[in-house]
Amino acid sequence: MPPRFDLQSHSTHSDGALSATEVVQRAAEAGVELLALSDHDTVSGVSEAIAAGQGLGVRVVSAVEISAVDEHSPVPRELHILGYNIDHTGPVLTEKLAEFLADREHRTLRMAAALKELGFELDEDQLNARVAAGKPIGRPHLAEAVLSAPANAARLADESIDDVGSLIRGYLIEGRPAFRLRQTPTVGQAVQAIHQAGGVAIWAHPFWDISDPDE
Repeated sequence: MPPRFDLQSHSTHSDGALSATEVVQRAAEAGVELLALSDHDTVSGVSEAIAAGQGLGVRVVSAVEISAVDEHSPVPRELHILGYNIDHTGPVLTEKLAEFLADREHRTLRMAAALKELGFELDEDQLNARVAAGKPIGRPHLAEAVLSAPANAARLADESIDDVGSLIRGYLIEGRPAFRLRQTPTVGQAVQAIHQAGGVAIWAHPFWDISDPDE
């Protein structure tokens, strides 16, 4: 029998709700035997997850999920590429991820500006607290900042937006008014970075990204 596994999970090192250790603990409680902590554009939680797994009997695979621009699409779009069994401590990957993460953060700032242009207020204290703590800011955190600002309450109620997911679906995914596309890396660059780190590259959730059955 193959092990019970979960090969795509996120922690507070990117846009998850739990620390890397807590992710592994929850996985162990659920009976998971093989786990990949695949945070977005960072491997900063992988060593912590591996150490936690050793104490809990969970094999943790070093992994990352890289957001990339599909350079071959006639319409610009973002695809996510998972990298498994990577050398998560090697300089080649860490340098590349630093470049990719910087672009991810710039994209987030562009989306924050777009939300303000659309008339939303953001809970700046909440966002600044994450930055001060050295934590990344992603779309879930922008959504929380909109939901937490009292001035947005009436508008959100009118638009039936009452949680992070509905705010993201309404404004922060491709095709929505506050979404902004990344500029780097391309899919090819993401795959190359994973291969250079000795890993295997896999297209994450393809049926989310592509809706045309023929394609």
